[in-house]
Amino acid sequence: TDASLFNLRIGPNYKRNKQKAPSAPALYDLYSMDFLYDSTALKNVSDKFKIPSIPGITDVSTGHAHIPPMLVINTWLPGEEPSVFAKNTDGDTYSIPMVFVLSKDTLEQLKDIDNASPGVKLLSEWCRRAESEPDFKGRFKCMGQIEDIESTSIPKFIHGYNGK
Repeated sequence: TDASLFNLRIGPNYKRNKQKAPSAPALYDLYSMDFLYDSTALKNVSDKFKIPSIPGITDVSTGHAHIPPMLVINTWLPGEEPSVFAKNTDGDTYSIPMVFVLSKDTLEQLKDIDNASPGVKLLSEWCRRAESEPDFKGRFKCMGQIEDIESTSIPKFIHGYNGK
């Protein structure tokens, strides 16, 4: 999906101005993804999903020790609509491991971080601080869109969140 289809908050005063604008190019490109369905959430994705070694990608230096050339993100979607009264938070779940590789544009911008786009500078700051600062780590947001979601078996109540 073209990153510009997503409207993102623009700052630094978003809380005051409430403005959004189309995204700049994606910092990472989707390399692969999988849909795994199970009776419980997959907490450790490496139990069922092999993290790839990609020549020319995973062996490339970004020039910044804290910025990885590849990200693996595992997200979960409930397999059925949860009950507001249920105490059980586990159940049928889609685990969706996604492998992202640093875009060529981002890699190029990292060569001159002082003149990089605000997004690349924020990525650098997040990668540097997230591991040791839980509050900063919680700022990570990933947006995705499933094309033709109606033809999938993903529960209907999730469709409204597609692309948000």
